[in-house]
Amino acid sequence: MKKRVLILMQFVAIISYSQVSLVKDINPLGNSNPSGFTEMNNVLYFKAANNASGDDFELWRTDGTETGTYLVKDLNTSASSNPTGLFAFNNKIYFKAGGSLYTSDGTEIGTVLFKTSQFLYEPYFTELNNELYYARHFAPGQRGLFKFNGTAETQLSTGFEVRYLSKYGSANKIIFQSDGGIPEDWEIWQSNGTASGTSELADLFGGDNLGSEARQFFEVNGKVFFTAFGASGVGRELYITDGTTSGTVLVKNINPTISGGNAANSNPNNFTMFNNKLYFTANDATNGDELWVSDGTTAGTQMVVDLYPGSTGSIPSNLFVYNNALYFSADHPTLGREVFKCTTSNSVTNLKNISTGSGSSNPSNFIEYNGKLYFVAEDPINGRELWSSTGFNSTTNLVVDINTGSGNSNPDNLTVMGNNLYFSANDGNSGKGIELYKYIDPVLSVTNNELISVVIYPNPTTSTFNINGTNVHKLEIYDINGKKMKSLQASSTYNIADLKTGIYFIKVFNDSGIKVGRIVKD
Repeated sequence: MKKRVLILMQFVAIISYSQVSLVKDINPLGNSNPSGFTEMNNVLYFKAANNASGDDFELWRTDGTETGTYLVKDLNTSASSNPTGLFAFNNKIYFKAGGSLYTSDGTEIGTVLFKTSQFLYEPYFTELNNELYYARHFAPGQRGLFKFNGTAETQLSTGFEVRYLSKYGSANKIIFQSDGGIPEDWEIWQSNGTASGTSELADLFGGDNLGSEARQFFEVNGKVFFTAFGASGVGRELYITDGTTSGTVLVKNINPTISGGNAANSNPNNFTMFNNKLYFTANDATNGDELWVSDGTTAGTQMVVDLYPGSTGSIPSNLFVYNNALYFSADHPTLGREVFKCTTSNSVTNLKNISTGSGSSNPSNFIEYNGKLYFVAEDPINGRELWSSTGFNSTTNLVVDINTGSGNSNPDNLTVMGNNLYFSANDGNSGKGIELYKYIDPVLSVTNNELISVVIYPNPTTSTFNINGTNVHKLEIYDINGKKMKSLQASSTYNIADLKTGIYFIKVFNDSGIKVGRIVKD
């Protein structure tokens, strides 16, 4: 028993110690501006600068330690190679630098030219059936679609441009935009990984030299939504495809306005899957840019809510799904730009008026980390800093004031790797500029009082247990090292028969926030 109590005391000490720390001062001369984070094999790859002007971007890597954070390779010793579009495939990182495609195994010697090309469009890569797809030049003025299995390259098309590569997994295809060798005739194309199976899917605009410019491909329930210009008075609107020509159709002409003989655009954007439907933003000309939902049919495509009445619109952005609700940033006529929450029944409410009154907190960078929703927001007292929430007003709080006082640390590029949340920020005090930081919070700052407040019985247990409390949403179970072992949805009885004997800590998510209790598995 003494050993169990000692372990509990040690655990409480560990989980009560949450911190934000500088990973490394990458650029002692100024800002390193790290961004483009991509994880592979427990290493985070990104681009950063280490010159005085903060614009000589090269490929870097970190394992979360200062010594494990270093330049992979200086691909352009006289200027910036500006690596972008980092993509992990087959234990290597692929990316665009300068006018070509490169690959890296994380070492200097293993960072080499992959294929020479130019005039590329993000995303540069996608993956299907353990093969890498990309577009490149294969002769002067000649471009095409290629795939690579890690050893050999296969050419799938010749003589035409390829843009906006996207995986259509349920149909086992790649969807993209191409001109088919006819200048400006941009339409939706498909490929099943063979040359004969690479073809135009539909001619939505009609005729040559003008195209629908299909893009923003996004798969939901076996179909792909996208935007395109249509013929006969249809501007950029919402379309859908089931992978067949006949099944590639306009979903709804959201903005049917014709002005000066030209069709207006609703410009659908911010595609997000929630509640088995597509949620997005669009402008119908009457209500401005607002939140919309679609099930793929005309009747099932409707505005969710008019948050900012009138033609101005609330301009929603940063749509993110967390704990069975949709969160986003939007303007409100009396609250300013704040965080809003949409339930599965399409009820939309303000999560919290962070910048009180009509001021704006301008929330962004939503991400889930360790059971909470993290994001960046600003208030008059603390400036722009890191915030978190479990989905309730009372549990939406500032995490830490990195740039103390009203100054802004401006956290950005929030990325989770392992038990850490990484981001770029400026502490405003040390003179280090915009650098790489990490936030370590294994079990969310649990206190002794919180441990006592959760009643778990029977305890110890050999298999099942109950929790004394109401309005429980879910549980998360951690070992004594802070490693999450399993998640359980709300129930009358919980089963941990599959866990080894030992001490575990249970995070209980309920209406009042998060509480943690201890259980002994015999």
